[in-house]
Amino acid sequence: MPYTVYLSSTLDDLEAERRAVLEALSDECAVKQSYTASTEALVKSCLADVAACDLYIGIIGLRYGYVPASKLCNPKRLSMTELEYRQAVTKNRPRLIFLKDKDAITFDKTDAAADENKMERVRDFRKRASGGDDQRPAEFRTVDQLKLAVVKAFNEWKKTRSDPGAQAPRQDARNTKPKEGTMEDDACEKLISDTLLADLSGEDGADLAPKLVAEIGKLTGLSGEGLFNAVRFFVEYQLLTSEELPSPASLERLLAPARGPDAHNSLAIRLKQAGKTGDFGATPVEVNSSFFSRTREREELWKAYFDSVVENGALPRETVLSTGSIRVRMGFLAAQFLIAGLLSQFDDDWRPLLNAYQKAIPDPKQRRGAYESLQASQWNCWLMWGPSIPVCRCGQWKGLFAFQYGYGDENNSIPLIELTVGKDGLPETLGPIGNILRGERRGARFTQITGRMRWGPWFLREQRPDEEFDLAAQDKLAVEKLGAAPALASLYKDRGPAQRDDRDGIVLQLKNVDDSKPEGRVYFSAYLWLIFLVAVPPKGEPAAKTGPGMLRGKDYPEWPEREEQRVRVREARLWQDLLPVFVHANIGDSDALRFQKQVLVQSALHFMRQLWDRREELFDPDDVKAGIQFHLVCASDYSGCGHEIRFPPEHSLLRELRERLALEGDRNFAGAVMLPAPDENEQTRPWGLAGYFSACHLPELVADYYEHVAKAG
Repeated sequence: MPYTVYLSSTLDDLEAERRAVLEALSDECAVKQSYTASTEALVKSCLADVAACDLYIGIIGLRYGYVPASKLCNPKRLSMTELEYRQAVTKNRPRLIFLKDKDAITFDKTDAAADENKMERVRDFRKRASGGDDQRPAEFRTVDQLKLAVVKAFNEWKKTRSDPGAQAPRQDARNTKPKEGTMEDDACEKLISDTLLADLSGEDGADLAPKLVAEIGKLTGLSGEGLFNAVRFFVEYQLLTSEELPSPASLERLLAPARGPDAHNSLAIRLKQAGKTGDFGATPVEVNSSFFSRTREREELWKAYFDSVVENGALPRETVLSTGSIRVRMGFLAAQFLIAGLLSQFDDDWRPLLNAYQKAIPDPKQRRGAYESLQASQWNCWLMWGPSIPVCRCGQWKGLFAFQYGYGDENNSIPLIELTVGKDGLPETLGPIGNILRGERRGARFTQITGRMRWGPWFLREQRPDEEFDLAAQDKLAVEKLGAAPALASLYKDRGPAQRDDRDGIVLQLKNVDDSKPEGRVYFSAYLWLIFLVAVPPKGEPAAKTGPGMLRGKDYPEWPEREEQRVRVREARLWQDLLPVFVHANIGDSDALRFQKQVLVQSALHFMRQLWDRREELFDPDDVKAGIQFHLVCASDYSGCGHEIRFPPEHSLLRELRERLALEGDRNFAGAVMLPAPDENEQTRPWGLAGYFSACHLPELVADYYEHVAKAG
């Protein structure tokens, strides 16, 4: 006679998982399932099925589920899933609980996206379902892992039925928690060879990988899948903590018995302890401020590591995270996103930069080129180490977006992404910290966080405008990848105009904020910048809707509807009339930040005043006759797209500019500096300025320039 199993879970978000369990048990079991019980009778029917079953199987994700409205049978307003679980507990039904790893759940399959229940409800339910002496839930990341874990746990449960003296199976994390794939020892050796031993050859590295794998196996007592996870942790630990990548001899010493006051923190001890549970992320690896520079320097090694994990572990790329968690003791959080600089883009090779600069200067037989030389100098200096752009409220920032997390300077940072987002589109934990910055009048805040490493292009994709799509109709890639803000293209494009190649994509995924506090005198530097478009007045009202007139009669290119049409924008070389003015400022200190904003505005006005006074010398006669203008198109705290930035400062550069211009004695010059109206919005902002020159589209314009430099070199 077949066993009767009651399968309980929420419906739409775990459809594939339910189907997998049905397939796994259909030959031996009559499986009854939970369903949307909208009436009192149906609720009672579901609970009666639970009470009568031989075995209860619960699958829990990050949706709390449908809440029956009946006050009689559901006075506490519990979800149908929790009602079923509580019934199984009350009726003392054997229970197998499977929790889907939170990091493997896409945002669209959470209550934060569905807006059905508060996230606290499902978190509390997961916690309750994890307790109890007679159950220990297994975690899984993929459908295949769940299927294997269910079959194993079910077979163990069957033994208790045939042997009355046997104890019910405990879903111990070491024994039944599904691991990530099925690997042999050679996969473990390959993982070490691909990363830590990649630069070794000959006798130095030939026999070392098998020795290290064997030693890790002895320390942990693990084999197969568990051993592969232990080797992963071993590699991650080296990438995170070693000042220099270890030599063969030092790698072997790392696994030797530890002595001295720090013995309890040694890698060998950590491996041995984690081997008892199979959980290598339970105790975070603590790192200091050198984590940021070390991660940047080893980005290619991190990519090689993730590649090897996917290849040897047979894992989907979209789900791979570091197996260990990382606690960063010293870091600063800023609500901005770094654009890769020229030097990093071209691997510190100055030749293409110098060639592009020389080609920007016109033939002296045609024009003196003094303005072009000045503009190219400013533009290249601004891009040399890469500026950061503000997070905005427009469509370019719809979807997941990264905060900047670093130490010392914006170029010593990595993107930090939180997957839990509130109704307002703000990250649940990081968003409030961004709002605090306004009150503190600073641009960065000391923050300690715990997170896990991921490869951005593998789990992120571009969020489509007004995205409302049927997940069931999407291909596998679209379902598993998370929608990210289009402005962050460098984080989700493997290859393309916004990214050099498939090496720049390391991301830190937030697990929790451990501490965030204001510090008195701290230092975190970044560019403060203003960008002006040097132009002339538009010719007529229709042209004004596009934007001011371009110098030398240049036309705005037609807006590219598809990425392949971007070439016509690149060929227009729109950057040639952009004039950045910038200072390197300490944005972590409120007093220094306010002072340096004033210095920047004063410098910008002085700069433009010099151009204004020498306009007949620097510009074409027709442009001088039409009237030279300086249009503010964006700034480090002004998007220029017609929308307000997400975290506006109390005293902005735009406000400082308005105040200074009001005091300007030369009203003709003051009238040539064109600032947006105080009530500007997306309807009133000319589309040419918003689309081509706003901070939200600067990554695309900068990518166009990098493509131009590459060809010029």
